Amino acid sequence: EPNSSAHEEEVELNSSAHEEEVEPKSSAPEEASEEPSSPLAEFAQAFLDAETLNKSDELSQQKDIPKVASAFKYAVSKWRPRKPIHTAAVVSIYALMFFVLMVNTVGMLIPGFNLLLITYWAYILLMDKKASCTSGRPKQWLKNSGLWHLVASYFPMAIHPTTALDPSRKYIFGYHPHGIISWGATVCFATNGAGFREKFPGIDLRLLTLKVNFLVPFWREFLLQLGICDVSKASIMNHLARGPGSAVMIVVGGAEESLCAETGTYHLNLKNRKGFVKLALREGASLVPVFSFGETDIFEVSGQSDGWVTRLQRLAKKKIGFTLPSFHGKGIWLAFGLLPFQTPMNIVVGRPVECPQVAEPSQEEIDLYHEKYMDEIFAIFNANKKVFGMTRREELRIH
Repeated sequence: EPNSSAHEEEVELNSSAHEEEVEPKSSAPEEASEEPSSPLAEFAQAFLDAETLNKSDELSQQKDIPKVASAFKYAVSKWRPRKPIHTAAVVSIYALMFFVLMVNTVGMLIPGFNLLLITYWAYILLMDKKASCTSGRPKQWLKNSGLWHLVASYFPMAIHPTTALDPSRKYIFGYHPHGIISWGATVCFATNGAGFREKFPGIDLRLLTLKVNFLVPFWREFLLQLGICDVSKASIMNHLARGPGSAVMIVVGGAEESLCAETGTYHLNLKNRKGFVKLALREGASLVPVFSFGETDIFEVSGQSDGWVTRLQRLAKKKIGFTLPSFHGKGIWLAFGLLPFQTPMNIVVGRPVECPQVAEPSQEEIDLYHEKYMDEIFAIFNANKKVFGMTRREELRIH
């Protein structure tokens, strides 16, 4: 009887194990019949898988890397590569920048050509210096070029409007965070790569950047034909004076914010930046906060927060007005390079903060509308962080 009982028990265990083995096989055809998941869904699933792996001994040994950061790197490693044409589109932008740099540096060493460059600089300073503050020279064929759609698909990028914008009003858009090079601001708002014109019909937007960019021969022509202008008071007022639907976009945090653009974090340099609010009140323009989830994830910044490199970068920012942190991305064929990582960039356009027109706004009025603007930034972040902010290591910080 004991042998018989043991035999029955063994049979039951075997049959139970057999049922467990068969069950997954029966569900396999159903899984195979499902439609392929979207790139964003793939990234999300890889990230969730990584959080499970974070609990394992293997990742717990990485004491110097936060767990969510490890999950992010794991998700990036599992990210489905884009088609070669998407990478080629991004490489072409780098190639243009490199070509302009070589022409302007090597060209000064070539007799005859250096005279041409000097003449061009004289033309910029004496005859065409106002082009960057008078709405530029936008060419719609360039802004609508298929190249920008390919660049936007490389990440991919997407614009998410919170509400429609009235084309009878004027607007000042604020873009956050700066990131390293503000890829999202350039592709989504200086061009139609992510469908801005279709999402906000009747809005004539100009992206603003540092004036020093318009002192570089040939590169300035490229910027002007995209409608990009300098971020001066005169430039903002000139464009908003064009009438209803006029809008400018300012990357409010500036170059200083780029120094803290670490993966998985959102640090905004905004508390003491109020000049754009004062201009909005003077012009009676609505303030539109824009938050880019993923802008700080497309490059990895070196972790020396108080090292000599950072001090040198801050000195450069003080002396010449801009700086770049030490960073890296991916290569064309290698894991290390200067191309941005192919991580999703979801850009949420918030609700406009409507400002009355006040000829000379008081400090109390400026502070009031600045506070309303920051509240809307927090509202955007909190409403979307669980969907688009899956890579974050901490909550939004404004300093």
